Amino acid sequence: MEDTLFDFYSLFINESLVEDLYAETLLTPLTTSTIVVTLLCTVTFYYIINSIRFGQLKHWLIMMAIGAFLTFSIVFLSCYNMVQQEIPRNEANIKKGIADYRFDQGSSVFFTYGLTMFFLAMILFVVFSLLIKHWSTNSRKTPF
Repeated sequence: MEDTLFDFYSLFINESLVEDLYAETLLTPLTTSTIVVTLLCTVTFYYIINSIRFGQLKHWLIMMAIGAFLTFSIVFLSCYNMVQQEIPRNEANIKKGIADYRFDQGSSVFFTYGLTMFFLAMILFVVFSLLIKHWSTNSRKTPF
C-alpha cells in the first residue's frame, strides 16, 4: 500500500518530501485521515444534518470546504511537527557536522503538499456525495 501511495504522490509532490514521508511511514496514515475526514463531512451533510433548509448548493460547498481545510490542516501540521523532531536522514553526515535531517524542505513544500491533499479531499467529497446521496431524505438532489 505504501509503495502505491509513494508512486501516486510522486506525480504531484516534491520527491524528497515523499521519500521522507515514505521513510517515516506517514503516507498511509495521512491518506487514511484524508479519506476519513472527507467521508465524515459527507455523512454529516447527507445524514446527520439532513435538513431541507441546509440542502442547498452553498451549504454543500461549505461542508466540502470544511473537510478540505481540515485535511489541509492535518497534513500541514503533521509535516511541520516532524521538522521539530530533527530525524537524521544520514547519520554519517550528522557526525561530520553536516545538517542532514528529514523534513528539511521548508514550509512552502509542506504547504504545497497540504494544498494537494486539499484538492484530493474535494474530489473525494464529490465522489462520496455521488455514492451516498441517494439514500438521504432531504438532500438527495444536492449538489446536482
